[in-house]
Amino acid sequence: MNKPWLAVMWFFLFWCPSLALASPVTDEPQLVAGIEAEENQASFFEAAAREVGVPPELTRAIARVESGGIPYALNVEGRDYFFASKEEALAAASEAQAAGKSFDSGVMQINNWWLKRYDIPLEAVFDPAANILLGSWILRQELNRHGDSWTAVARYHSPNADRGNQYVALVRRALERGPIQTKSKPSQSSSLVHSTKKETTESMPHTSVQSTATPLVVWFSSLFCSM
Repeated sequence: MNKPWLAVMWFFLFWCPSLALASPVTDEPQLVAGIEAEENQASFFEAAAREVGVPPELTRAIARVESGGIPYALNVEGRDYFFASKEEALAAASEAQAAGKSFDSGVMQINNWWLKRYDIPLEAVFDPAANILLGSWILRQELNRHGDSWTAVARYHSPNADRGNQYVALVRRALERGPIQTKSKPSQSSSLVHSTKKETTESMPHTSVQSTATPLVVWFSSLFCSM
């Protein structure tokens, strides 16, 4: 879809230092926190996937690469921070915003460009259900534009081909491994399902999913209806 603002966005993202390739979370306490968080967030991924038409296995894999599933993750111009509370993460993000810095927030590491573009309140990206819904919608737009799933995944991260390809390799590995669980459960194979939904509109999705009806998801619902 030819949109002048997309060219501006790509230029902004390409030159932004915060687009350094996402690195997997390796610190043990963070890994444990991410595993537990992902188990708790499973219904959010499923609901968002149904709403916008993306494979939930894919968005979960993206989240593992982006944040390790940690809801209060923050990347400010290439530097990662992991906070214990929403209040701490929000304070740090507010400071970065006031300083005019680029930053990525929450489970799916939403860049603040999207917040400015759609006038989304900063606290929304630290609400896991809202963050996952917005990240899934962004991926949906890339699928609409590029058709091919892996090209869309690459563009979710960066318009730069080399960075995008490296990112795709990380997401592929995360997808192949599947969710890491803290409890003993039968393993289930996950495969990338090519989405065939033919929606090409740039408008935000309307969500009516009751299981994710946190106050901010309700707010998103009213925003999407007005787009």
